Amino acid sequence: SLDPLGLWCQSFSRIFYLRTKGPNSVPLLAVPPIFFKYGARLRVRFSGKECLVCCPSGTRRRFSGTISVDGSIYGRVTLGFDKSEDWGNIKVSTWGGLQGRLLFQVAAGATRESPKYGGGLEGEDIFLKGTGTLTLRGGIKGRINVGWWSWTAAAYAFADLRDSVKLHIWCDKGGCSFKGLKFGSLHGDFGFQIGLGAVYTMEWQI
Repeated sequence: SLDPLGLWCQSFSRIFYLRTKGPNSVPLLAVPPIFFKYGARLRVRFSGKECLVCCPSGTRRRFSGTISVDGSIYGRVTLGFDKSEDWGNIKVSTWGGLQGRLLFQVAAGATRESPKYGGGLEGEDIFLKGTGTLTLRGGIKGRINVGWWSWTAAAYAFADLRDSVKLHIWCDKGGCSFKGLKFGSLHGDFGFQIGLGAVYTMEWQI
């Protein structure tokens, strides 16, 4: 077949997950009103596309593929109470008091491009990104899940602070070159949630 524009393509995608959570909130430093909880998540994704660019023999093809890895780890400290129960299809979680949560997220990926029709360099685009978020909340919240249905009641105020940094590298047959280091802007959200899921926020950014 002849496809000079490279419109005949086949795509694929695969995603793998790994999740872990710490035990139910446990007393911290043997002080019952202070509870600690943690968790982590890892996701790996492979995706790509192959297009027949030209030639009846099908020998000239264009290929692009991406592998990406992202993960997160968090820790949460509550001064008050923090409780969750899991009975199969029924899950209940509640907390109340003052709560602080620190979340770190890391993402890395690489994209490989084959030579384009009529020329172009084969190479890999590599990036690494990290984000940190600090959340402070005060109030009370309860949530119940029954199968696919969920219900939340809450009354609390919150403040989020987050920032990020991204590293960019390009590699080809001639070696690798540094393309830049980009810092994200410090971003914050302030607001409160009250009633059955209504959220009101105010944002600022530097």
